Amino acid sequence: MTLSDLQPDIVNDILSFHKEELAGETVNYVHLLRAVRRKESGLEVVHELIEEAVSLSEEIGALLAGDAKEMWECWKVGYITYHLCDSRYKLSELCLIEGEDDASKVE
Repeated sequence: MTLSDLQPDIVNDILSFHKEELAGETVNYVHLLRAVRRKESGLEVVHELIEEAVSLSEEIGALLAGDAKEMWECWKVGYITYHLCDSRYKLSELCLIEGEDDASKVE
């Protein structure tokens, strides 16, 4: 698995956490890590995963230049924006983006 494979997986786990918690799902990456890392809550793990995702993103960005780096930056924005705007993830409930009323209408 490469850095670029791992980073989207971690980001998806972070952005899926809210909807999974609402659904009472505990068989997921965050809760498996909670058990392995002996954390009190899934939220503690999410905070660690955010730090890991940022670090991986910076490492990937440092390896790229020119068009490849620009494509990586655009892809990151699009990937995160998709999750923020897709009602499936219920992230508009967390008021993470400006104008969340508009974002919740994206299906």
